[in-house]
Amino acid sequence: KKDFVGLEPGATLVGIQDLRELRPGERLRFSWTRERAGVKQADRIEVDPVCRYEVEYSVSGAALLAALAGAGPPTLVDARPAARYGAGHLPGAVSVPSDASDGRLDEGLPVSLGAQLVVYGEDSRDARAGALLRRLLAAGRTRVAVLERGFRGWSEADLRVALTPAQVSRLVGEGEPWLFVDTRS
Repeated sequence: KKDFVGLEPGATLVGIQDLRELRPGERLRFSWTRERAGVKQADRIEVDPVCRYEVEYSVSGAALLAALAGAGPPTLVDARPAARYGAGHLPGAVSVPSDASDGRLDEGLPVSLGAQLVVYGEDSRDARAGALLRRLLAAGRTRVAVLERGFRGWSEADLRVALTPAQVSRLVGEGEPWLFVDTRS
């Protein structure tokens, strides 16, 4: 049986931070107190997170932003497929898709196993970030964390995103007016 579910103002979300993280056909649990026009108004929605990270292996967007501005910023590692990296990524991030062979695991990463790394996927439920985190830890890396809410959370917070030249070319080719400002010093 399928139910139509609406969200009551102030409803609690468990396992997700935003309804846009739900995937088509995903099962969820909800509690509701009233129904309007055949739509159950949920006051709580629960979804099993795809990945759970211990606090020590997790970093918020705000904490990452502060670390990037400090001395000795972490290396950012994009666990998404190369095509997604090419469509936009965190500035300075290294693309290491979670399915990269063990021989490619360290490409572009600092030599020191103690260097701080922050891995991210598409969103907070992208299992690729967790898979890469586990592989990096198993390879001897000691300071690895996953960015909470991933690339989507970063870009939705209107934080800087880098594009490859091919992506810029594609965007400019769509006929929309663009203004490019070179902020390099």
